[in-house]
Amino acid sequence: MARAKSSSSPEDQVPKLLKIIIRLLIERQISADKMTMNEAITVLDSMHLGPTEIGEIIGWSASSVGGKLTQLKKVSKK
Repeated sequence: MARAKSSSSPEDQVPKLLKIIIRLLIERQISADKMTMNEAITVLDSMHLGPTEIGEIIGWSASSVGGKLTQLKKVSKK
């Protein structure tokens, strides 16, 4: 079966593909008990990604990520 042509250029696909790769790597680490979701969010935040970008990667809404980041930062200050 032939694939439909995409109207976007290969350069436009790079950010989407990188997010998919990052998500797969995070899921692999979590399933192997090497990382928790909280740790993944903290790592992505330390890479200066915003809540929207983090949410796109982990499959959460931006508001859920923002709430979790606030919670994690309060805990780390104690």
